[in-house]
Amino acid sequence: MQENYNNELLENETIENESSFNENALSNEETLNKKAKNDYETIQSDILEELSKKAKRDKLNEELLKQIQIVKNAEKSLEKEKQKLIKLNEKREML
Repeated sequence: MQENYNNELLENETIENESSFNENALSNEETLNKKAKNDYETIQSDILEELSKKAKRDKLNEELLKQIQIVKNAEKSLEKEKQKLIKLNEKREML
């Protein structure tokens, strides 16, 4: 009878240990899942921030290229006007 009682106690202790182990494993898994989700969200946020910065840089570069083209066109126009003035000045000096 004592042996049956001891076996039953041992069985109950084993079941409690397994249950505790399973609870700890589940808790660890939940913690890891939360950390993984947190890490994923952080990485996702960082990527979106970098994409936003790149889009802003690209837009600024595009605007800068437009402004450079405007300046180049203005320089060409000024050079043409300068050449016209030089020719007019030469004609005036000949007269």
